Amino acid sequence: MKIVLIALLFVACIYSSHAENQIICEGQTISIECPVGYAINIQKASYGRTDTSTCPHTSIQTSNCAAGGSHAIINDVCHGQQSCSLSANNSVFGDPCYGTYKYVNVKYECTNPYKAVPHVNVICEGSNGVISCGSGERIGVLDAFYGRSNKLTCPHSQISNTNCASSGSFNSIRNFCHGQQTCSLSASNGVYGDPCYGTYKYIKVTYVCYYP
Repeated sequence: MKIVLIALLFVACIYSSHAENQIICEGQTISIECPVGYAINIQKASYGRTDTSTCPHTSIQTSNCAAGGSHAIINDVCHGQQSCSLSANNSVFGDPCYGTYKYVNVKYECTNPYKAVPHVNVICEGSNGVISCGSGERIGVLDAFYGRSNKLTCPHSQISNTNCASSGSFNSIRNFCHGQQTCSLSASNGVYGDPCYGTYKYIKVTYVCYYP
């Protein structure tokens, strides 16, 4: 647990200290993603062209155009999300400069919306576990699943699948724990179903404690 928290602190230092720039050339689609527990904060965004060197092309009539409302569109799709998919094309933003090959230019950073260090709690199959926060605090569930993603967590002789998760387990755990000061969870097939028969599973919850 100590190692996990140190790693999360390290990630926090990396992702909260600087902005990233992403260029998407016209006709392309890419995904922007932040680590679990972090959200995309759009700082600047546009669809058009401001120079001739970015996304070079033979069809460049102007290097000074931007689609009106492109920032708002990108902000609506990505802001506050852990990940989002963006397509650079006229059907999404309109065509601000006909005959010119354009691109999306996004400047963003990954921020922790709760301003708190995430915690990780693991409950091995067949066991019960309690997630709790301090007095006056509430649980903010960032990520959760029932299944297995590696061999090291909750080691067992019955591991035939290391890539399985119960569909709906995130929503179930989030609905039960999010906004509570404390919650009790049971890691069992009777609660979440069996996503990988014959494999010993576990619940893994990533959460923060925040003041409402």
